[in-house]
Amino acid sequence: MKKIIFQKAENNFTIIIFGASGSLAKLKLFPSIYQLAAEDRLPRDYKIFGYGRSEISNEDFREFFRKSVMERTEHVDEQKIDLLLKNIFYVSGQYNEKKDFQKLRTTLDQVEKNKNRIRIAYFSVPPSAFTEIFENLAAVNFNSIKAKLRLVIEKPFGYDFKSAKNLAKTLQKHFSQDQIYLLDHYLGKESVTNLLSLRYANSILTTLLNREYISNIQISALESKDIEGRANYFDNVGILRDMVQSHLL
Repeated sequence: MKKIIFQKAENNFTIIIFGASGSLAKLKLFPSIYQLAAEDRLPRDYKIFGYGRSEISNEDFREFFRKSVMERTEHVDEQKIDLLLKNIFYVSGQYNEKKDFQKLRTTLDQVEKNKNRIRIAYFSVPPSAFTEIFENLAAVNFNSIKAKLRLVIEKPFGYDFKSAKNLAKTLQKHFSQDQIYLLDHYLGKESVTNLLSLRYANSILTTLLNREYISNIQISALESKDIEGRANYFDNVGILRDMVQSHLL
């Protein structure tokens, strides 16, 4: 069987996952990071930092990471996950405390032996925490010439049009446009990314998929799980903002 050649990250990087003890990280991010490692798509020098308010040690966080992967991955290569876990760290802190972000930056500086890298801040937190994180990242000068910062911001981006505009204004005050990546992880799902190729690679579907032959389109999102301890998140964000205005639209 011919071996599949995957695209590999070219640059050394450090990713900081804000909200690393939460549900999104556990269900989506950690298994995906492992999959990248299993496919040898990570560079030689990478570091993955979890940041959250929960007081846990590096060892406990690594065990949490391993368990998340094991529960959601059919076949796990023990050697590759052990190697991955050696590059995983955790820093506890508040989102509104500048001193905690200074502690985070100091820890990164100690762990990153090669300073020529990309830093990625991944926002796996509700929009209520965005502004504090934006401002504290800027306050402790997370940007450097050799470690340019990129911000990957999960949906929902604010609660309404006004709050989204205010968030954008805060972002633009501290960071340039080419540093900002707005993300809905549903757009990365294989079935979604294949929609256009499915249509245009098939002449029959191309002909049929128009308003003359389609009476309606129904999109269903069926969940087998409940909110799993995320009541506070859904009470503040709401299911319409979380699912309909982002994922389903």
